[in-house]
Amino acid sequence: MAASATAGHPMSRLCTRPCPRRCLLALCVSASLGAHAAEPAVAAPASDTAPVQLDAVQVSGQHLSIRQAIGAKREAAVVSDGVAADDIGSIPDFGLGEALQRVSGVSMVVNNGRGEAQFMSLRGFNPDYNNVLIDGVALPSTETSRRVQSLDVIPASLAQQVDIYKTFNADMDSNAIGGIAALRTRSAFDHDGRFATVRANLADWENRRHLQGSTPSGQVQGSFSDTFGPDQRFGVVLSGDYFRRDSSSLNTAIDSYSYYANGVRQNLTPGLDPDGLAIAPDRFRPLSYDNLRQRRSMSGKLEYDDGQDLKLAFSAGTFEHSNDEQRRSQWINRVGNATITDGDRGRYAQGSAQVDANRFDQTRTLRYAQLGGSFRLNPEGHVDVVLNRATGKYQQDTREDVFSAAASARLGFAYALGDAARPRIALNDPGYYGNAANYTQQYFLTRVEKSSTDTTTFKLDYSQNADADARGWGMRTGLQYRDLQQRYNLDEVRRNPAGRVSLATIGTDDARLCPYADFSCLLLVDPARVAAFAAASPGAYVLANTNARNSAISDFGIDERNGAAYVMGTWHGERTLATVGLRNEYLQRAVRSALPQPLNSTSNYVQQSADSDRRFLLPSANVAWDITPALKLRMAGSRTIGLPTYADIGQNSSPVVDVTGLTINRSIANPLLRPRRADNLDLSLEWYPDRDSQLSLALFHKRIGDEIVRLTSTDTQRDPGGLVGGYQVTTTQAINTGAAQVQGIELTAIDTRFDFLPGAWSNLGAMFNATLLDPRTADVQMADGTRRALPGLMESPKRSANASLLYDIGRFSARVSANYTGQQLLSAATDNRVNDRYYDAITSYDAQLAWSFSKQLRLTVQGRNLSNARLTRVIGADQQLLREQLDNGRAYYLGVDYAF
Repeated sequence: MAASATAGHPMSRLCTRPCPRRCLLALCVSASLGAHAAEPAVAAPASDTAPVQLDAVQVSGQHLSIRQAIGAKREAAVVSDGVAADDIGSIPDFGLGEALQRVSGVSMVVNNGRGEAQFMSLRGFNPDYNNVLIDGVALPSTETSRRVQSLDVIPASLAQQVDIYKTFNADMDSNAIGGIAALRTRSAFDHDGRFATVRANLADWENRRHLQGSTPSGQVQGSFSDTFGPDQRFGVVLSGDYFRRDSSSLNTAIDSYSYYANGVRQNLTPGLDPDGLAIAPDRFRPLSYDNLRQRRSMSGKLEYDDGQDLKLAFSAGTFEHSNDEQRRSQWINRVGNATITDGDRGRYAQGSAQVDANRFDQTRTLRYAQLGGSFRLNPEGHVDVVLNRATGKYQQDTREDVFSAAASARLGFAYALGDAARPRIALNDPGYYGNAANYTQQYFLTRVEKSSTDTTTFKLDYSQNADADARGWGMRTGLQYRDLQQRYNLDEVRRNPAGRVSLATIGTDDARLCPYADFSCLLLVDPARVAAFAAASPGAYVLANTNARNSAISDFGIDERNGAAYVMGTWHGERTLATVGLRNEYLQRAVRSALPQPLNSTSNYVQQSADSDRRFLLPSANVAWDITPALKLRMAGSRTIGLPTYADIGQNSSPVVDVTGLTINRSIANPLLRPRRADNLDLSLEWYPDRDSQLSLALFHKRIGDEIVRLTSTDTQRDPGGLVGGYQVTTTQAINTGAAQVQGIELTAIDTRFDFLPGAWSNLGAMFNATLLDPRTADVQMADGTRRALPGLMESPKRSANASLLYDIGRFSARVSANYTGQQLLSAATDNRVNDRYYDAITSYDAQLAWSFSKQLRLTVQGRNLSNARLTRVIGADQQLLREQLDNGRAYYLGVDYAF
């Protein structure tokens, strides 16, 4: 945790964020000084300042977790929310992402729409605007292009407390515009003496694998801690986790639609008005995914605390998330234009088809080791030192087999849109569509994709009279250095058949997969038979001449060195807390990538490199005022930055060169991209009637400069990239352009016990939070050169809400939860707004029941996604058209928790 946010533990040291505009800074400073001047020099009478008295009721389980989270929010120096582990020692959700999803302002991006909650969006800002810290350090990403850490790699059992910081101090990591998720790992000194927990869950996913028999799903996690040595000054913590999800998903996809006026198909242009046009689906594609996801993790910590002057800790962890995915799909595609019957119905005289198989073996690994210490120089001053070394890796091995059927009248089909989510498709000849003899092999390929990010972080902080229990003026200052090396490599080998090879010759998979009652079963490729056939007939295949180009063009390397120095003044009064600081940040970056020379070459490449150096002055201020013992007002302002993704600054794609038409289409990196800059203003009013209830209202405004948007531009160039002649070059590239603004409101209400109700009803409780956003976005350039405002922030809902109903009586506890996530923009089209892609709004329901046999033993039953809500991607002028619908099914867990 950030020292400025919790300030109670001198070894807790988080680097955070900077500040607002000068006017806000002045406002915060004057407010803090005014409040200080108004305070008496001595403590006020107890009747005025004593904390709210609480009943001496012993709480446990979910109530204890909620109480701890409320307490952390109340005592923090910044606007924050969070979740805490309960007394059994496990955050009451299976994954860290699922737990954070219930925090006000947080929504989660699900891994490919089919896995666990992976990335955190906060206050309308997608994961690229946010940061994740573990014990105060930003660990490297386990992805190919994003900087932020994947939360499905990290087990919930690692964290004792997770705080979501929404305003920023100068001692915080500055790479966050939306906010920071700060994890504090377990400590041996969290408990007196020896403590251990074991949690075991057996799970059943109702969507089982089709191609292989299903195996058990579930989770086992354990944690052990103990203190030992003279005066119990030494401590050790060990934790382990194994998670397994064996399941399948069905993706119903309509990849695109065509628009017709008076029976004539229209070319989609930015100026085309889609109102009143007939709509026809171009393709219908069912995709079935069989997945075996596993997470294995181990972590440990060795600690020393002499109780007075010296604290030392060495911690290390290794986390691995693997996903063995087998995908099968078959699609029917239009050939030519539709004959329109009415606005929602029509027919294609001809069609074509494809059947394919993909296997993806994906592994993401995070490892770190950290040495930290705190030495108290005087009763109010201490020095904190942290050295962290970490590696994040991603590898995906792909095998792809593709067969297709040529255009034929026997593959024609009729369609009807209707009110159902999936258009109805009626094939002219289902037997022809399902006959393996009609499909010829196009290619098979293997691809190995690797990404590695290594970081070394050093932090040195000095604090004088600035901890949570301090009174009067104090100060904090420090240095931070971070070295980052990111490498991405792709190797692809594609083989094309030298002659005609049919799927019937090779043979199909014996499995049977029929996802729809009103449509044909899928024809399934068997990759093992394809591989055996290719091994037996090596002369039947030739290597594709694009292998070298595709393998080299996407590779890149990034080296970054980041240094920061900050100074921050603090004030702790009887009723006020204020911080004012300035952070000076330095960023040095070198980017290396490859481009073909000339641009149409498949074998010759040149390395290009670009270096940049940037400095940022980042002010910040936070003021908290206890209007009454139960009512707190907060004001904050800061300036922060948002670093661009690795892909935007480093990754190129293969250019498409037409030497006859003299055109080039390319997507290239921009290694000189500047970080986004954000000025942040916050106002929060918080009411705490007692330790188990809370009512808060927060307003925020963020203005972002140097916003990063991918734009497409076309110009005429002479002899581009080693070619000869004048070419029309269309380039897609991320650039800094324009500004964006987001303002919003957050409401949180918690009451874990309805004491005003009679009898057993008083054991009810509830939690509710909602976030409403009003974004003003940057522009996107359309294909004809015109611009339009983006309809929203990427991967960020304008509305989100969580509600939970709690019940505790004796040994029994229950929770029923609902999560609502509003519509989210996924991509913005440049041809016409009808092709803007969204996640549709979704509401999901979960439930947990628990029975405590004793203080040590608890039985739990949980259900996830009880309404079988389906993530749906939509397009269309009013987002009324299905593009993809992902059916992941429900899941049920039976578990036992034991503490000893």
